[in-house]
Amino acid sequence: MPPIRDILIIHHSHTDIGYTNYQSNVFALHRDYLRRALDLAERYANNTDGERFKWTSETTILTEDFLHHASDAEVDRLLTLHRAGLIDFGGMYCNVTPLMTTDLLARSLSVAARLRQDYGLDIRYAMNCDVNGQSWGLVELLLDAGFDGFGMAINRVMARDPQPRPRGFRWVGPSGRALLVWHGEHYGFGHTLGIPRVRTASGWGYDPEQAYPLTQAYLARLVEQGYPYDFVMFQITSTFMWDNGGPHEELAQFAHDWNQRGCQPRIRLVGLAEFYERLSAQPDLETLEGDWTDWWSHGVASSAFETALNRQSHGRYFTAQALHAALQSQPGNNSYSAADDEDTWRNLALYNEHTWGSHNSILYGSSADARGQGYRKLIYAYDGAAAVTRLWQRAQHDLAARLPQAEEPRVCVFNPLPWSRRVNLTLPAITSTGWENAQLELHLELSSAQSDKTTRVDYGIIDLPPCGYTTVPLRLEPPAAAEAMGDAEWMAQVAEPVFVPRIAPGIAPATQVQHEGWQLENQVYRLRLDSTTGAIASLISKDTGREWVDTSSGWGLGHYIYETNRSPRGRRDMQVAFAIAPSYDRQPTLAPERHGPTAVKEMIFVPGVGH
Repeated sequence: MPPIRDILIIHHSHTDIGYTNYQSNVFALHRDYLRRALDLAERYANNTDGERFKWTSETTILTEDFLHHASDAEVDRLLTLHRAGLIDFGGMYCNVTPLMTTDLLARSLSVAARLRQDYGLDIRYAMNCDVNGQSWGLVELLLDAGFDGFGMAINRVMARDPQPRPRGFRWVGPSGRALLVWHGEHYGFGHTLGIPRVRTASGWGYDPEQAYPLTQAYLARLVEQGYPYDFVMFQITSTFMWDNGGPHEELAQFAHDWNQRGCQPRIRLVGLAEFYERLSAQPDLETLEGDWTDWWSHGVASSAFETALNRQSHGRYFTAQALHAALQSQPGNNSYSAADDEDTWRNLALYNEHTWGSHNSILYGSSADARGQGYRKLIYAYDGAAAVTRLWQRAQHDLAARLPQAEEPRVCVFNPLPWSRRVNLTLPAITSTGWENAQLELHLELSSAQSDKTTRVDYGIIDLPPCGYTTVPLRLEPPAAAEAMGDAEWMAQVAEPVFVPRIAPGIAPATQVQHEGWQLENQVYRLRLDSTTGAIASLISKDTGREWVDTSSGWGLGHYIYETNRSPRGRRDMQVAFAIAPSYDRQPTLAPERHGPTAVKEMIFVPGVGH
């Protein structure tokens, strides 16, 4: 093992869109932080190499926002300092959760490409902090987007923490290509060693001499564990506020004082490019492949309705884009809005960002701060859904304008996928009013559970060509009787929403599905539910007799699982281990306690609906 010769420090602010401040204030704060970083980088530009102040803008959403608001003079200063290696940029749009779809994640990485093209920024390395896992496909997306390296700084709060840590490796993607990766300490870890301020009984104070033994003890543990590199890297945020905190001027002075005292290893303030060049030069970096679990899911279920809405919007967004792309090669009008497209993906991405509400949402959930941040988070999902609707309606209108106009109202169903599909079509209930097409469009926009547009009708099975469409005649409901809407008596008589689609007028109900007890069966499958847990206990293909459920497991398919860590050692028993190349395995040192539902009240079967 080589001796540790250098302590490399990357100084940045951790990006939470919310948590510490209301979301719009977070953007304003980070603009001020970058302006402050420009001042400090210029002030200490003539320091000894390694002791010059350096700042890394963690995410492209903040870099882009700064450039959007900056004056020409500020942009010139930023570019000059960037070319001098004093200001660096991470390439991820934000710190992401597994809610990001592949196409949306790829779209978010295009911001880095735009910053390279428009401003000449050298953005080749990405960092995600706080979050505790990434899907395997991220390797391919980053490589395709022009990145050379990626780093994680996991927060151990309710997260499995792969060991050993810190460690570098080459992450091999499904294609066989490899990405240079750093699995580092927590993004604020350097503060625990007193850099640049040490915590004392009276508060945080500047004292390199007290920081020295803390740092030496940490380095000794690394050496004892077989740490293989001749450097360590600490990420430093703000001592005052680890999340959304500003630059530390003391870092430049701390590096100077530490090195002047002859402390070893020497401290060097670096950017991402310098760090990854140092990492890539290390011999015998291990090679790993596969998903990087665990997963960041804090808050996802606390806004379950909006999470479901956002997931649905992802699919509708993809469909609108696919239809627009298909129509571009055809004669006729194209009204698809690039501005709405940009607005759409950004709102969807910001809902998928890893911050769910305020830091005090549990203790002070009724405060204006907690309520405001919570509402703003949800609005990202609703704004995204509304923007998707605008895109989809424009694409629909452009397609409809190219079709022969029929005398009777018809609906056009588009398949965005490159293979033929047989699907069950359900549509909102439409009455004969003379405004059938407008009524259908409005109902498609507004229909959701707990609304007066909930009722849907089942049109049966339709066949769709690949990347093509078919038209289906609207089956109209009888005209509704005129009602005196709005008074208290009428409101008291309004029926509850009907969630089960009814058969469209003129279509015969299907009879293939048979129901007996907790078992459902059609011509293809036989499915049995567990009456205790609600899980699928058995799913058999009738033509082959194959059982698709592992009946030897104590957990059924779709089994709802509650998982609790009962260890007296708390989070330490949630750590897992990296295995040596070519792949890694993750085994918890202590299995968590798991239990599921103990009773199911009823199963509702509606005859004639299934096809």
